[in-house]
Amino acid sequence: MNKDTLPQQAERMMLVIHKIIRFKFNKRFGPPEEVEKLKQLMEKRRGADAKRVHEDLELFFRISSLLVDRKEAYAMGELSSALDVPLSTTTRMVDWQVSHGFIERLADANDRRIVRVTLTQTGKELYRNATAMIKKQIGEILREFPAPERKQFVALMERLGVILEALAR
Repeated sequence: MNKDTLPQQAERMMLVIHKIIRFKFNKRFGPPEEVEKLKQLMEKRRGADAKRVHEDLELFFRISSLLVDRKEAYAMGELSSALDVPLSTTTRMVDWQVSHGFIERLADANDRRIVRVTLTQTGKELYRNATAMIKKQIGEILREFPAPERKQFVALMERLGVILEALAR
């Protein structure tokens, strides 16, 4: 029987999280052409600063995941709050995404001072392609687990998602 203490288990999980963060999916599976184009656009914008490119890709995905299925466009302040980043960071990323046709700005019907943002069709397609790529990569990883372990792992990850949402409130 494993007698790990909670701190020891936390340390083991931290090591796993570090491995997940360092894992480069695209070494084994190439990204779809549209996702590769986005990465190249960001690399051109950022130059050799790989850390900033990664941060911008992450922020693109975070913004897109909020906008993709939302019926009503976000006001910039709402989007900034939902992302938990400063308004200036949100504005910078939205400006860039607008300039590349991924997001469009809309006037608020009730208040001309408010600017709302939504994904363009191009932005939605890029997000869906990125999501499909990630799902494929996750499927390849899950395939390494026997079916019973995979079922248990997915259930535990779903439970983790519930816990994280509860802690975020």
